[in-house]
Amino acid sequence: MLKKLGNALASVLKDDSGQTMLEYIIIVAVVVLAGMAVFNIISIYIKERSISISSALAEGRGD
Repeated sequence: MLKKLGNALASVLKDDSGQTMLEYIIIVAVVVLAGMAVFNIISIYIKERSISISSALAEGRGD
């Protein structure tokens, strides 16, 4: 049932080059999710660094 629906959707969204619009949408979604994950990891790392720097400054250490 689901595969039949997917095939119907793919045939409707078929592109001239043979690649379906659905494949483009999936690729874009994966790239966007990967970018969001990397951004989250970087922001968490920056938060951890800023917390350790601010606690070091509060304790009077110079690092």
